[in-house]
Amino acid sequence: MLVDPARPVRYASTASRHVTLLLPRAALRLRSADRLIGVRIRGDRGPAALVASLVRDAARSLTGFRADDAQRSANAVIELVSVALQAQLGDVRPGADDALRDRIVGYIEAHLSDRGHQ
Repeated sequence: MLVDPARPVRYASTASRHVTLLLPRAALRLRSADRLIGVRIRGDRGPAALVASLVRDAARSLTGFRADDAQRSANAVIELVSVALQAQLGDVRPGADDALRDRIVGYIEAHLSDRGHQ
């Protein structure tokens, strides 16, 4: 589940163990990540399964990394999380704001070269 720390959050789970990753939103490079806040992301299939497995194992093996290895590994994990979230976005319907934003951006891009619209 994606959580925005700027918003209040409360959730219940039957799992006995959780692993939490804190990632800067900008590092994910996702335009519509807000649509995933509070949405359950299954970790048993697709890219999310890879991330879930990796994160569970990483929580047990955080020692022994040199600084440069740790940074490269962190970048790889962030990229995998981004891939999993992007895949999830394909399954989530766009919200009204997203649809409107896409229409506005599409209109602007279609008319950028029109000299009469300045």
